Amino acid sequence: MNEMKGFFWGKAMGLWMIVGALIAIQDSIFKYIAIVLFIYHIRYIIRYMAIYEIRFGIKTERVIAFYIDLCILVFVYAFILIVAKSSSYIFIVALSVFFIMCFLGRDGFTGQSIGKRLLGLEVVPLSPIRLFLRNITLLVWPLELVYFIIRGKRISDVILNCQVIKAQGKKHVHRRDAVKNAAIIAITTIVVSLIVANLRQLHSAWDLLY
Repeated sequence: MNEMKGFFWGKAMGLWMIVGALIAIQDSIFKYIAIVLFIYHIRYIIRYMAIYEIRFGIKTERVIAFYIDLCILVFVYAFILIVAKSSSYIFIVALSVFFIMCFLGRDGFTGQSIGKRLLGLEVVPLSPIRLFLRNITLLVWPLELVYFIIRGKRISDVILNCQVIKAQGKKHVHRRDAVKNAAIIAITTIVVSLIVANLRQLHSAWDLLY
């Protein structure tokens, strides 16, 4: 089992290196090779955790779940940029903000992000707004990381009274909760994108007023 855990961590580190290569490499052929390797590594992680029933402590599994979510998000973001081939400032800003919002709201649909689902974890209670707000503190990630290492939980979990626990089986999710979370992501993306895209104009207006 320890050997399989070693293989798992090797594939996990390889996954992150592949994501970095996907972003950094300019040649299209190598980008598509990186995409194939990414899919292979994700498949490997899921397959071996299922077959060998690889389990870690909940603290470690939370880190792995976060890591998988981040890799998938960056991968999809880079893939869209490759396919779109757009250098539009507004497009890149809107896409970047959208993916940041998706990352912050990744638990809000079912209480389980992709990574948490793969690791058999869930966040309770299931409240779309609360699950979105609990990830806002990731913007000050150094503090979150230190607190998590020391206490085994995040600052936002304490503030919002949330817990990450072992999944208790399939649960019913109200459609309105999913719609509410999607609305939060969409509205925030539009508002923040408009603000960022017009920073120069806003700065000029500020100079005129003051």
